[in-house]
Amino acid sequence: MKFLCECGHPIYDQTDYLPYKAHVISDQDWFNFLDEIDDAIEKAGLTPEDKEKALMRI
Repeated sequence: MKFLCECGHPIYDQTDYLPYKAHVISDQDWFNFLDEIDDAIEKAGLTPEDKEKALMRI
């Protein structure tokens, strides 16, 4: 994608690992997303590895 800044400068989003790249989560999905993270942390196994695996599944 290509976006134009208000100043007219083009901002390209055509590759990975850009320092200015962002991802957007809609307001409707934000709290569901946070609940999923909380559940993964609270309901995962006891070890840090179990918690990491649960978070990575999200």
